[in-house]
Amino acid sequence: MLRYPAWLAELPKEEQEKARIRWLIRLYALYATEEGGLKKFAAHMGLSTNYLKTQTQHTFWRQLPPKTAIKIEETLGRDIAPRERLRPDLFTLPETVSK
Repeated sequence: MLRYPAWLAELPKEEQEKARIRWLIRLYALYATEEGGLKKFAAHMGLSTNYLKTQTQHTFWRQLPPKTAIKIEETLGRDIAPRERLRPDLFTLPETVSK
């Protein structure tokens, strides 16, 4: 089970999700590359070297693109980086209603 750092909960609500995704991407970069750099992680996935930094640093960025979440999962494996963790709004199945 993945434990998120305590400082995430201390951020304003509107900033928490964006910060959580940024933290996860940096963690995944550590799994994928020796030094944990975003450029090498992006290159390792076959993306432009500036792709991840550009995607997560711009002020207009709201959510990670679904294709990127899938690419990260394919690169690191579902046991380390399930797509649901990066985009729970798209990839988490709704709970069934019990009768």
